[in-house]
Amino acid sequence: MVISAADMTHLKSHNLPGWKCIFWMQFLAITAWANLGLAQQKYPPHLLLPYYQGFALTIFTFGILGTIFGFFLSDLLPENGRFCLLVSLAADLPACLVAILPNGISSRCNRR
Repeated sequence: MVISAADMTHLKSHNLPGWKCIFWMQFLAITAWANLGLAQQKYPPHLLLPYYQGFALTIFTFGILGTIFGFFLSDLLPENGRFCLLVSLAADLPACLVAILPNGISSRCNRR
């Protein structure tokens, strides 16, 4: 995944030092990698690295903030409130997948 992302962003053409390449690839998650694959079709090659940097840092920042808020704010919920929150999040996940996946999969599978 990291090697293909490095190829997608054309890291060699940006003449970055090795430590910067390693630094930016540390932010690679499956979400950023998949989105980079889609952005590769929309943007010219010289804009893919800045696109990846902004997208990956956004995901990383919100992930860290969500973890911190969840860790500290979970103590404010009563025990049954935590269970209700967990059940509601688990129930919404299949609904989100059903809403998102058919559009993405059907548009890709029907290409010929």
